[in-house]
Amino acid sequence: MKNFKTYLLEYKELDDLEGSLNKSGTSVSLSPARNNSIVLNKIVVPPEERGKGTGSSIMKKITDHADAHGKRILLTPSDNFGASSVGRLKKFYKKHGFVSNSGKNKDFTISHTMIRHPAGGTK
Repeated sequence: MKNFKTYLLEYKELDDLEGSLNKSGTSVSLSPARNNSIVLNKIVVPPEERGKGTGSSIMKKITDHADAHGKRILLTPSDNFGASSVGRLKKFYKKHGFVSNSGKNKDFTISHTMIRHPAGGTK
């Protein structure tokens, strides 16, 4: 179990990462989680920036951070923040290494529907 100081350091690192990503109207929310994980709560890219690689650039920075720290990323796609469809979001996340948290590989310790393990890491 993490001690409070470790949790605060992880939270500060993610807060700094969020700050660097929240520019030009984008909105990113990350939070530390148990089991060496980061929860991606939301990415909102303004409509005028969509289709220009902004979302992919943000995801690359998040996945690079997670890989550098050996952390997995958890998320549940939702159209609550203006996405055109959950199906398109799932396709987007799969391009960035996420897999469905289901079937024989289901991790019952989390409720998120998609997971990305750190590059070079194991499940």
